[in-house]
Amino acid sequence: MSEIVPTSRNHSKTTGIILNTLTIFPHNTNSPPLRTGSGHQSPGLWRHPSDESTNFNNVKHWTSLAQLLEAGHFHGMFIADVLGGYDVYGGPQNLSPAIRSGAQWPVNEPLAVVSAMAAATESIGFGVTVSTTYEQPYHLARRLSTIDHLTNGR
Repeated sequence: MSEIVPTSRNHSKTTGIILNTLTIFPHNTNSPPLRTGSGHQSPGLWRHPSDESTNFNNVKHWTSLAQLLEAGHFHGMFIADVLGGYDVYGGPQNLSPAIRSGAQWPVNEPLAVVSAMAAATESIGFGVTVSTTYEQPYHLARRLSTIDHLTNGR
């Protein structure tokens, strides 16, 4: 009699759900003066009474967000970024439509908050948008390597 060896196809091993989140670092330019609301994928969210995106310049905002996500058993947080305004709609180098529509706008460099968030958490992973076109290779590799070491690969 042959023995049946369990494989992924013939046994009922349960697998967990992997949760990740997307955070847009550049914020909406349509927000009231001196406020930067949520990104273009959630227009008008800055009006919600519980919105805290105006605190994007405060490191506590980011560490609290990372802790909240980790407590919710999220596996990762990706911070999207852009390097400049979208300037192709309505003609080349025309930023007016992007400004009026509240498109993404560059504000802060997202890699800078990762080490603070990693220090405030234990297991959540981090991803950020970086540009290999506008970054010098050595400096980018050094920054990414430093974050990799400081976060223990997270």
